[in-house]
Amino acid sequence: MDILEVQNLCKTYGTGETEVHALNHVSFSIRKGEFIAITGESGSGKSTLLEVSSR
Repeated sequence: MDILEVQNLCKTYGTGETEVHALNHVSFSIRKGEFIAITGESGSGKSTLLEVSSR
């Protein structure tokens, strides 16, 4: 059983030349009992993913 499923998530900040794609078609699921870690370089979208997922 999935407790969280994300499909094709996109988040863009700004417009035109200042447009930044923080998340670009991210998909994943977390099943009951699984443990996950969100890792990556600075600016890779970790905090944006957590902020969007918590809504």
